[in-house]
Amino acid sequence: MKQLANCFLAQIILIVGYGQTVRFPLNCAYTSSTVYSTKFSDVFAAAANPGTLARLNNRAAGIYAERKFMLKELPYYQAIIAVPSKKGGFSISLHYSGNPLFSEWQAGIGYGRKLNEKIDLGARINYCSINAGSYGAAVTINAEIGAIWHITEELHLGLHIYNPFGGKFGKELNEKIPAIYRSGIGYEISEKVFICTEIVKEENTPANINLTLQYKFLDQFYVKTGLATANGQFFMGTGLRFDKLQIDVISSWHQQLGFTPSIVFIFGSTGEK
Repeated sequence: MKQLANCFLAQIILIVGYGQTVRFPLNCAYTSSTVYSTKFSDVFAAAANPGTLARLNNRAAGIYAERKFMLKELPYYQAIIAVPSKKGGFSISLHYSGNPLFSEWQAGIGYGRKLNEKIDLGARINYCSINAGSYGAAVTINAEIGAIWHITEELHLGLHIYNPFGGKFGKELNEKIPAIYRSGIGYEISEKVFICTEIVKEENTPANINLTLQYKFLDQFYVKTGLATANGQFFMGTGLRFDKLQIDVISSWHQQLGFTPSIVFIFGSTGEK
């Protein structure tokens, strides 16, 4: 009974407080911080901002999984494959969230390229679906755009807009996907330390500020921690790198709903050309 109540409360918070949830995991501040760096970047930077596809070095793939508030009814899965080319980089991404009673999924194709040595641009087209069990399903198409400005070798600024053209679900088009705006800046203090701050503004909700600190103890081991101010949620994770494999274990804490564990697998490597 307690688990059912927690699940209901979580759904209310996610739907009312954050709108449609399939596009971003609850611990997205952990993975999106890699957008604002070149030395600390990985393939999930491309998932958060297609502009980072411009500087892919090698083929890479990533898998992300989380269980919101330890509830089996609220899983989230994400996968991305990124491939470089002579004129930029391409990606295919998949997202899934929910359970048999209500689920959402999204598939996207992204592309990014260098505008010049300082500025990278990217875009992604997404096919989105929601399924409400016996109530039926609805689909739509939307887009997102992203840009990265490499101010110096250590300082990087990013901008990302999700659904700028207002994609809507349903035959009557009365279920609008909210637009989401992200802007952040990251500073590589040294080869071992990276900090960033990111502002996220979803349509019809208060702005959220993500603060992240990453410290690399060794080339193969690092820790990352931070805070999402909108709900006072702390997150922390550790990562291990072995040649072509990276594994991150992440956990965040919500004062009312508890822990959200996540795990990340990255195959291959990404970075600046």
